[in-house]
Amino acid sequence: MKKLLGIVVLGLIWCSASFADRDLQKEISFFNKWLYDNGHHQYLNLNVESVSYKATAKNKKDSLTNITRTHMNSKATAEVNAMEACELFYEALGKEMQEACYIDSVVEVNPCKTEPKYSQVWYSNKCDQFRATNNLNISFYDRFWIPEENPRPKPNYGTFVFELYRYLNYHETDSAVVGKYLVKRSDDPYIFQSNLIEDKYIDKQLNKSGLLSYLYFENGEIRIDKISPKNRF
Repeated sequence: MKKLLGIVVLGLIWCSASFADRDLQKEISFFNKWLYDNGHHQYLNLNVESVSYKATAKNKKDSLTNITRTHMNSKATAEVNAMEACELFYEALGKEMQEACYIDSVVEVNPCKTEPKYSQVWYSNKCDQFRATNNLNISFYDRFWIPEENPRPKPNYGTFVFELYRYLNYHETDSAVVGKYLVKRSDDPYIFQSNLIEDKYIDKQLNKSGLLSYLYFENGEIRIDKISPKNRF
């Protein structure tokens, strides 16, 4: 009974991990689309469609011959491989037959273009997802946000960008998770007085850390009011 219970528990853990990994991959796809839509193309590897080329070689002296070779992303390599296969096939029959080989056709094989939309093959090739990957080095944590308890991690820039994306998008569906709520503007707002000063330490943190903005209020005046540079986040 204990052995059976152990198998059930391990099975549930495996299923949970499998679904979690699938959800993460889907979220990364949404994240990549968000980068693209907001013009952050420098963080993306574009043109990564699963395209392959199928070359067919024939022989002028043997009309029944069809030798095909397929290569991912390289039309020229597919042609070379098909020709080499044809020549090797006819090598034993003499040089004349061998030299009669030629490339009859090269077909682009792209399931996202050729397969019916929403078909099983179309889905299995992930054609429903945004066709790009990112070049950011992202650390993923067990919890929703970057852990605050010790030992506190030191996230890199790619992780900060990914967490910012999650923060900006999840508050609309689950404000309780991130503690963010919509506040309507006042018809009679208070006008703050400003007497701004420069602070090199705050500037450094806005340029190097995950700090998005900094507001410092002192003696009835706003003394520091800054956001991170546009090219950072």
